[in-house]
Amino acid sequence: MRKVLAPVIVAALAAMTVLPPPTAHAAVPTTNVFPIVGVRSCVDNFHPEEPDGHEGTDCFADLGTPLVAVESGSVFRAERATGGWDCATQTGDRSGNTVSILGASGTRYYYGHLDVIDSWVQDGVPVTKGQRIGTVGETGNAICSVPHLHFQIWDGNVTLVNPFPHLMAWPMPGTPPPPGPPTPTGTITGLSGANGTGTIHGTVDLPTHVGAIGIRALVSGAAQTPTQSASGSGNRAFTAPFTAPVTAAHPICVQAWNGAIWTTIGCRNTAQGHLTTLGGANAAGTASGLVRIQGWTGQIGVRLVVNDVVQPTTVVSGGTGDRPFTATFARQGTGSQRVCAQGNSFGYWHPTGGCWSTATGTFSSMSGTSGPGNALGSVSAPGWSQGIMVRATVDGAAQPFTYSNPTTRTYSTPFSVPAGTHQVCVQANTYGYWTTLGCKSRTG
Repeated sequence: MRKVLAPVIVAALAAMTVLPPPTAHAAVPTTNVFPIVGVRSCVDNFHPEEPDGHEGTDCFADLGTPLVAVESGSVFRAERATGGWDCATQTGDRSGNTVSILGASGTRYYYGHLDVIDSWVQDGVPVTKGQRIGTVGETGNAICSVPHLHFQIWDGNVTLVNPFPHLMAWPMPGTPPPPGPPTPTGTITGLSGANGTGTIHGTVDLPTHVGAIGIRALVSGAAQTPTQSASGSGNRAFTAPFTAPVTAAHPICVQAWNGAIWTTIGCRNTAQGHLTTLGGANAAGTASGLVRIQGWTGQIGVRLVVNDVVQPTTVVSGGTGDRPFTATFARQGTGSQRVCAQGNSFGYWHPTGGCWSTATGTFSSMSGTSGPGNALGSVSAPGWSQGIMVRATVDGAAQPFTYSNPTTRTYSTPFSVPAGTHQVCVQANTYGYWTTLGCKSRTG
């Protein structure tokens, strides 16, 4: 029914035209071709100055009639509609599927209400005059009338001009060449690696192509070293390397090459989060914090790395947003312990919130020779600029704590001992974890 009504609507709109015949805009190329294959049926309904103005010209054709680029250039923007238009309430996506082409002359051409945008049409892709870009449709508010093309011309990409005289003057296109290169499709099956260096892997297919397919990873939009998929046809396995700066979380994406452009086939986000506290003392400890993966609601693996030694994995339950975790670690060697947290994203371990270091120092002496006194020494922690909490213990019983001098890094912390011989130790605390700096005997 809609196709039959098209000539009636065209005639009615044409009869409403009362303005003098428009003239073509001199800066728009005269060598262009008409945008619709096989039929020219346009109405001069360009009236942008009215309150509910119309900024283009409508050209009518059957649903599915091929559309072509009027001038060589590149795709300025291709927008595939995700919603529809409600004719009763006059709400929703008014334009439907749209394509804008920026011609070599600097003129921009807008195509509205397309039924199909050919898959190769992506932002920035080169296009040749007469090359098919899609088909006439009734998407957007065209669903309330008949299939047609809403066509606009922007001179210099800034000034809106009346398309009608140009559309009437441009010659009809010939049979358009076949659509552009096929669009690759694929699936990401996982990631691997840790701490900034990894790989992303999966399968990719490029219809009509037999052999290897160009593949590359992107990290937060930065292209990585290209590689190739396996050879053959159908779904072909790929593994692409990437380097991800450890100071932030990143989307890790994969693109495939179709002979003309790189097309993104999928992305995965790395884990992110931060440490909130350490706990424990000496041989064993814990680290607590928050972790999340953007867009992921399943379980997340978390592990600690202490002085470059990987610790056991803790599994965080599924959920949304920041999720709390507590992971354990064992002391590695002597001196300060550098505790880092990593979250697992689809097989890749990414740092979550930096690293914390425990205290290190000396217990050099005690004031006096017996009875109560002060334990003396020095203490520091990498990256720590404030005073460090220090306390003595007597046979394991904690004494009152004090703070070290933030400038000299020295400390003097009190203790009391009862009669007899006792072991006096000194502990220093950073982020909640107590490190023993040394022990000495003391007689009460």
